[in-house]
Amino acid sequence: MSIGLPETITQEFFDIVEYGKLQRDWYTEIFSLFKKMNSAQGQLDGTKPTSPPIPALPDNDYVALVHSPKHLRKTDIREQ
Repeated sequence: MSIGLPETITQEFFDIVEYGKLQRDWYTEIFSLFKKMNSAQGQLDGTKPTSPPIPALPDNDYVALVHSPKHLRKTDIREQ
């Protein structure tokens, strides 16, 4: 869970550079925004799935043949 610390440091830095001192309590403002973002918001948050998950497709369905001019050859990309 993020609490906005990097954003707070960035805003405080800009205040000091532009004004020579902090203009407001950035941590309190940004923390309250991140608190809202990190809270559950949907109807299904915290509920159990209604059905079992869909099984994965066969491996061959995850294969792509890519032609890249940079490599001058066709490349077979497979998920490992």
